[in-house]
Amino acid sequence: EARGAIKEERIAEAFDRLDCDDSGFISVQNLRELLGNDLPQDEIDAIIDEADLTKNHKISYGEFLALWNDKNEQTREQELHNIREEHRRFSASALNAMTDPDDDDDNDDNEETTTTTIMHAN
Repeated sequence: EARGAIKEERIAEAFDRLDCDDSGFISVQNLRELLGNDLPQDEIDAIIDEADLTKNHKISYGEFLALWNDKNEQTREQELHNIREEHRRFSASALNAMTDPDDDDDNDDNEETTTTTIMHAN
């Protein structure tokens, strides 16, 4: 049990360093101050989201502790999976919007016509 207390004490120290404004939470602003402006906002958001089980866009001590607690590993893995899946869907839709913002499926018809014409020409 002494080993567990030492481990939690170190986790508490790490939390206190990250919570540089002593709000009781690790916020986006805390991470921005620590990591600087070179890290994109979406990566900072992903760091917060990884631990933010209550979805209030900040990390409480309990949530931070849960990152290190083996009992919550399955819950954490499910949350990570959900976050990654949501990020994948968002990235795919953002990429589609950037490459063809006026896509209204008319291009699909043109591709089929072109393919059919080429096949009949051979």
